Amino acid sequence: MRKIISEIINETGAESLKDMGAVMGKLKQQADGKIDMKLASDIVRESLF
Repeated sequence: MRKIISEIINETGAESLKDMGAVMGKLKQQADGKIDMKLASDIVRESLF
């Protein structure tokens, strides 16, 4: 999951927590309900902080 999140962060150009919504939106589209979004949110937050 970290690899996918890292790729999305690079694709979206996210640089800070204010960009978290864009990352989560794209992740939600790609994951199609197959991942724990709470865990994903924590990883995105950690990656952008």
